[in-house]
Amino acid sequence: AITLAGEESRVATTLAPNSLEARRARAFILEITDNREQAVQEYQTAIAINGNIADLHLALGRTYRALGVLDKAIAEFTLANTLNPSDPTPALYTSRAYASVREDAKAAQYAEQAVKVAPTDPYLRGNWGVMLYRNLQWPEAIVQLSLAINGGVSEDDQPIKPLSLTGSDPRLTEYYFIYALVLARMNRCGEVLPVAQLILGSVPTDDIAVYNAQESMRICQNNLLTPSPIPQPSATPGITPTP
Repeated sequence: AITLAGEESRVATTLAPNSLEARRARAFILEITDNREQAVQEYQTAIAINGNIADLHLALGRTYRALGVLDKAIAEFTLANTLNPSDPTPALYTSRAYASVREDAKAAQYAEQAVKVAPTDPYLRGNWGVMLYRNLQWPEAIVQLSLAINGGVSEDDQPIKPLSLTGSDPRLTEYYFIYALVLARMNRCGEVLPVAQLILGSVPTDDIAVYNAQESMRICQNNLLTPSPIPQPSATPGITPTP
């Protein structure tokens, strides 16, 4: 089906080379089939036809990021945000781009910006929590990850619905195991076991998640054997996937 769609999109751009929709469709097919250099060219052509469509800049930035060209990716995300400031996605993508090169302070800054645009979105809360964790801001990370996983209310008292762990989204799985880890590191071990058990039961084939769930329980077992004051954050954030 993808091969057929690819051929149809190629024919469409041949028949209508100045069609924005044909160029966009062709670019998307190339992107999802890992022909990213060609996808960049098609997205650029579409933007040359109309440069005021935020989603095109977002898609081009996404493709640049997949190619590892982070400066151009961030520039496109910034343009997308300028064109559509009510969409939190550009800030979300920017936070992940910075996280991928361990510019953690900037990653947290843009993660927070995304939350400010959509404060009731639990997915954005989880992303911010992960970035705070990487910045060793553990108490603040717990607040945001708890809102993502347990739900709650936003700063202006709007409801935030919890995210369910299904195993279909690696990002969401990361929110859960980072939450278990940071709770353990802050010696809030009464809250760790239910989260760790949920991870082990829901995503038993995810090696990274299982390792971190077990690590959180190991930390708590050590805390029971050798009680100590609440530890201060240190640069030992456990194993996490590449953003």
